[in-house]
Amino acid sequence: MQVTHIQRDHTLKAVELQSTADYPIRFYLDVMDDFEQTCIHWHWHPELEFNVITRGTIEYYVENEHYTLSAGQGILKNANVLHMAAPAQNTPGAEMFSIIMDAQFIAPARSVIYQKRDPTQYGGSRFLSLRRCKILLSKVISYLHFSYVYTMIMAWRIFTL
Repeated sequence: MQVTHIQRDHTLKAVELQSTADYPIRFYLDVMDDFEQTCIHWHWHPELEFNVITRGTIEYYVENEHYTLSAGQGILKNANVLHMAAPAQNTPGAEMFSIIMDAQFIAPARSVIYQKRDPTQYGGSRFLSLRRCKILLSKVISYLHFSYVYTMIMAWRIFTL
């Protein structure tokens, strides 16, 4: 899915990115040059979000923290965390692959996993920078890419039958 503007309410909550019971995970290719003012403005949402930079360098702001992330690096943000992203100076064509998902997509609230380890409470952190975890990040990207391709194939099958 391609988005070029994030609609927000008065609290900066993103109002159009919410997952649904039928579609608890959403995939986006965020081409920074296509966004209004070439940035993703401050916003938050009740879902988890994973981003990996696929081209260029992006300045990522999460609450009071700042990260400069380059191609191959990423960040995982908890639900309800205020964040924004903008391409670094002199970085035209910066892109990132984004996945926004309901925590229940990982572990339904009544499951043993959720009861023992709520997926929105990873170590009490609000976010996790994946700059130094190249092996883990490459495996995560591989699994997420597979999920994306599988989702696109299933959507194609549904709409062409």
